[in-house]
Amino acid sequence: MRNVWITIVLLLSTLAASAQCANMSVNVSETEICAPGIIKYQLQGAPTGSSFIWNVGKGQVPGTDTFYGFYDKAITIDVSVVVNLPGGGKCTVNKFNAAVIRSVPEPQITASRLKLCNGPDTVLLSTNTPDLKKISWIVDGINYFDHGSSVVHYFQSSGKKDVYLVVEDSFGCRASLDNSDLIEVFNAIEVDFSADVRSGCVPQKVNYTPEITLNGETVSQMSWTFDGADLTNYIGENPPQLIYYTAGNYSAGLKVTTTNGCVFEEMRPDFVGYGRNFKPVLELSRTHLCSGEEITIAAKPQMPGNYDFDLDGAELSGSVSNNTITAIYSDSGWYSIALDHEYNGCRSTAELIDTILVDFVKAGFNVANRIHCKS
Repeated sequence: MRNVWITIVLLLSTLAASAQCANMSVNVSETEICAPGIIKYQLQGAPTGSSFIWNVGKGQVPGTDTFYGFYDKAITIDVSVVVNLPGGGKCTVNKFNAAVIRSVPEPQITASRLKLCNGPDTVLLSTNTPDLKKISWIVDGINYFDHGSSVVHYFQSSGKKDVYLVVEDSFGCRASLDNSDLIEVFNAIEVDFSADVRSGCVPQKVNYTPEITLNGETVSQMSWTFDGADLTNYIGENPPQLIYYTAGNYSAGLKVTTTNGCVFEEMRPDFVGYGRNFKPVLELSRTHLCSGEEITIAAKPQMPGNYDFDLDGAELSGSVSNNTITAIYSDSGWYSIALDHEYNGCRSTAELIDTILVDFVKAGFNVANRIHCKS
C-alpha cells in the first residue's frame, strides 16, 4: 500500500512539473543585431526558488532567470534553458532561431596613388566592400556623405592626409575604417640643366650644369645620361667635362630622386648637336662654256647639313639637291665658285678662283670665192 502512495505522489509531482514547464518561455530582447552586440534573455513563468542553466550558443552556464550573451561574430542562436524546480522537478525550455547575429562589413580603401610627388593633385579613392547600402567618406576634412563606392579628391596642400570611411550594409550593420596619414603630398621640384657648348665641331668639350628648384624638398641622388659622349652615365650633382668625338645630334637627361622617394626627370631630345670639319671638293661638269649653257656643280662628299654655294652671279636652273646645283652664266668672263657648308654650327669651306670661262656666242660666215664672173 505504501508503494502505491509513493507512485501516486510521484505521478502527481510529474503532472504538476509538466504544468509548470508548459507555462515557461524565453523572451529575447533583440531578434537581430550586428556584431559585436549584447542580447538579453529572460526565462518567464518559472516558480520562485528555481535554478537555471543557460545555453545561448556558448555552452551551458549557470545563472538566474535573466541572462546576457555577448557576440562578436555572425551566428544564429538556439536557446536552451534547464530549469531546476524547487520541488525537485526539471524543465527544459527551448527557443530555436531565437536571434541572428550579423557580421558587420569589413571596409577596405584602395587609393590610385598613396604618394603625390607633384604637389596639389587628385586621387581616386574607392572601396569594393560588397552589399553596401550607404558609403560615406571624410577625406582631409571634407565630408562626402552617402557619396558611393568611390570619390575623386583634390588635395590642395602638401603633408600627410587622413581618409575615413563609414559604411552601412542592407541589414543596417555599420563599420568604419580610419586610415590616418594614408596619402602624403610632397612639393614638386623643378629639374632643368644647361650645357656651355651646344653646337660646334667635334671633338667638342662640354660642361653640364644642373638647374634645380627644390621647393623645400631634399635631393638624395642625381643621375645623368649623355648620348654620344665619352661618358654616357654619371651619378652625382656635377658631371665631369664631357667630350663628343662624333658628329650628330644627341639627347641628354637628368633624373633627380628626393629623400621622400619621389623621382623627377628631365629628358632633352637632340639637346646638343655637333658637326665635323672636312675639306669639301667642288666637281664641275665643265670649266669652259658659252653664255646660256648649263653647268653642274657638285660638292663632295655628301654630308649632313646645309651647302651654301656662291656662284659669282650665275642663275640657278634645273634640279637642285643639297650638295648639287645646276647654273647658267649670262655674261662672258672668268668666274669663281665658293662653298660654305654648315652642320650644327660647324663650318667647312671650299673655293675655286677664276676657274670657269664663259664666252659669248658669235655669229658669222666665210665665202671661199667672194667674186664670181658669169661667162
